[in-house]
Amino acid sequence: MTDQAQAERRYLKPTELRISSVTITSEETRSHGSFVFSLDTELAWGSVHRGGYANHDSEFERTRYVIDRLLEMFEQYGVKGTWAVVGKLMMDEGEQDPGVPVDAGHVAETERQINWRGPSDAHFWHGSDIVERIRACAVPQEIGCHNYTHMIMGQPNSDAEKFDAELKLCKAVADRRDIDLKSFVYPRNAVAHTDVLSRNGITSYRGVAPSWTWRMPGTLGKRVARLADHFLPVSAPVVKPSLEGDVVNVPASYSYLHRSGWARYVPIAVRVQKSIRSLRKASSRGGIFHLWTHPFNIASDPEGLLGGLERIFQEYRRLEESGLVKSATMSEIADSLIGGESVSRAS
Repeated sequence: MTDQAQAERRYLKPTELRISSVTITSEETRSHGSFVFSLDTELAWGSVHRGGYANHDSEFERTRYVIDRLLEMFEQYGVKGTWAVVGKLMMDEGEQDPGVPVDAGHVAETERQINWRGPSDAHFWHGSDIVERIRACAVPQEIGCHNYTHMIMGQPNSDAEKFDAELKLCKAVADRRDIDLKSFVYPRNAVAHTDVLSRNGITSYRGVAPSWTWRMPGTLGKRVARLADHFLPVSAPVVKPSLEGDVVNVPASYSYLHRSGWARYVPIAVRVQKSIRSLRKASSRGGIFHLWTHPFNIASDPEGLLGGLERIFQEYRRLEESGLVKSATMSEIADSLIGGESVSRAS
């Protein structure tokens, strides 16, 4: 089951998450569409809850290559990315956890779950070099947050207090590197305790994508609809952000799938067509097309999936040169909207 499907099964519908939220518009966002691309950057930390990582060595080994290729394409086509990096991944091997004024004892408990095979695997768990590669990109990129240990909200041993500790640890590690964390992506898209985000200086998060599949009757009907949607070359939702308290929800539009398991049967051309049609919809309606993926997922078929992304970026560049779409990070969306000219209550 994909991260998106897990989130849809276990958490509130997007309409329920938006109660008491505020939708914000500005002259800038009404005059053109926006292209947001967020990347869940976690390497082996994404597998810590699955009891092992040995079956993914090849994908882990290829992930740095994928990241380098992505950064090259970002420079070529002028694409800004929001890289949501696990806090522990930012650190060097042997670097000590920061001291924070909260109980962070769960971190050691999480680390005990790792089936550590030895120093040869250290590059699967430590990636300060990845952060530096992202920061060196000629097109400005955003380093965001993906929790400190990839803690998934809603699972056992996760609560608001531990979430607060994770964010404080992430901020402390980022401060060591002079990085200001402003955007957050929930592991597995399990949105919860958004008030804790704003208390830790986060201004935006990626919300769950709205989907027509919610309207299908019953659990089986929704599952069948979700599967069918992956094979249909129709546009994904074009979204609008909303202000929830002091943090902006920048909902996802579409997950750029891996090519493992059942997803290998989804043609890359369908991924490309859905994304291009969504970009064109954003350009005509003035909304946001928010594409997201994991570099690890692209590593399941680097050349095929990177080739598909390049076709998407080519279409973005064509629309951008016509003044119809602009690339933006999640925090830029939040900043421009909070500072925009109008705020209206969401229905």
